[in-house]
Amino acid sequence: MVTTPQQCIREKFRVPDLPHVEPYLLELPGRGTTLVTDTGPRDAPALLLLHAVGCTGLLTWYPVIGQLAQRYRVVTFDQRWHGRGIQSETFTLKDCADDAAAVIETLGLRDVVVAGYSMGSIVAQRLWRQHPDLTAGLILAATTDRFQSTLTERAFHQAMGLAMGATRTLAASRSVRRASLSTAQALSLEPT
Repeated sequence: MVTTPQQCIREKFRVPDLPHVEPYLLELPGRGTTLVTDTGPRDAPALLLLHAVGCTGLLTWYPVIGQLAQRYRVVTFDQRWHGRGIQSETFTLKDCADDAAAVIETLGLRDVVVAGYSMGSIVAQRLWRQHPDLTAGLILAATTDRFQSTLTERAFHQAMGLAMGATRTLAASRSVRRASLSTAQALSLEPT
């Protein structure tokens, strides 16, 4: 019997069960399109989960979505320049916070508690500062309220910005696209 790469991975690593969620593309008026998941009771208190840098909403949060969705309406989305998030010429945390506000408004969420991990927690803080009327509370993990205050931090963030730009350029290349499609086919995944 032939063992597939998926079987090898599943045998070696425990992958948490994910409730059946259907990600969909959501048009944010005047901003662009992003991939959203929205699960749990529609009349329950809402949680907006913001992901870390270099990840997606589901990649960061899938281990807890099932448990949270038993009591809350749980929404994730891919932030700009990540996954199937908004593609733009520039990347700013201010724009990320405005994107999160647009998700809240477009979905008609009320009294939202925003949870952020790493970059997502910085975006959550910006959202609270820029749109205080949209947030009922914050849950912050792996965060700071000050960054880029030392020369080392400024250099790190400048290098991250350059790396993100290079990655974006690389992802657009045809050879990388072909390799991604081959990998997706080998793992029986939907290509993006």
